[in-house]
Amino acid sequence: MIVTQQMTLAGNSPGGVVVSCPPDSLLLTGSCTGVGGAVLADLRSAGIIAASPNAWGCEWLNDTAIAQEMVALAKCLVPAQ
Repeated sequence: MIVTQQMTLAGNSPGGVVVSCPPDSLLLTGSCTGVGGAVLADLRSAGIIAASPNAWGCEWLNDTAIAQEMVALAKCLVPAQ
């Protein structure tokens, strides 16, 4: 299962987003990118959230005056129903 969380990163500012796998699932990996693949913001950190090991976090710094649409993606292993 793939879970995403999108955010608008304002111009000339930092920001971040966290995406979590559903209960009873396991986070396999994640990614951080811009919507449509275009990224003018710098990725500052990405990875598993220590306080919540079933969540993936992304932090960016937008050093342009243009707002950017960013997305965090988590790939989750969901048990068979």
